[in-house]
Amino acid sequence: NLSATEATFNVGNVGSDRMLCLAQRTGAVIPVAKYEASLKAVSAAPTTYAVGDLGPSAAGDIDRDGTELQAPLVQVPQGWLARIALTNTGTVARSYTIRTLDAANEDDGSAGKKLILNTITGTLPGNGTKVIRLNDDALDLATGGRRGTVIVTVDGPKGQIEGLYQVVNPNNGLVNNHIMTK
Repeated sequence: NLSATEATFNVGNVGSDRMLCLAQRTGAVIPVAKYEASLKAVSAAPTTYAVGDLGPSAAGDIDRDGTELQAPLVQVPQGWLARIALTNTGTVARSYTIRTLDAANEDDGSAGKKLILNTITGTLPGNGTKVIRLNDDALDLATGGRRGTVIVTVDGPKGQIEGLYQVVNPNNGLVNNHIMTK
C-alpha cells in the first residue's frame, strides 16, 4: 500500500531487501529539503514476537537540479510595460516554468485575490535570452494594477542562468531594472 506519506510492505518472518522508488511528480515542484524515512514495525504475533521501530534516518535530499529565480514584488502599472528577461549562457536549450503568485495583502490590509495566478512553460535557447512580457494574459498580472511575485524555475545550472525584471514607461523612457534573486 502506498500513500503520499506512507508505504506498507508485508515481509513475513524471513528478512529481505525492499526498495521504495520515488517518481517525479507532475505539477508542483518538490520542495527543496532534507527527507527522512522511518520503519514502523508491526508484529504479526505480538505476544510471540517483539519488534521495534527504526528511524527516522536520512532518506535523501531534494536539491534543485536547476535554478530558481524570484522577482519578489512585480506589478504592471497602467500604461507601463513589464517584462522578465531570462539569459542562458550555456550551449544547451533549457526548459522553464514561470509561476505568478498574487500579493498576500492589498494596501488596505485586505487579502489578495488568489494565491497562484497562473503557470506557463517554455524553452530558453542555449547562448540566448528570452523576454517574457508580464502584460500578457497568460501571466494574469496586467489587470487592475495587480501586484505579485514571479518565480521562474529553469532546468539549468545556476552558473548559466540569469534573470532580470524590468518595468518601462514608454511615454517618458523611464526604465527600472531589478536582478532576480536566486
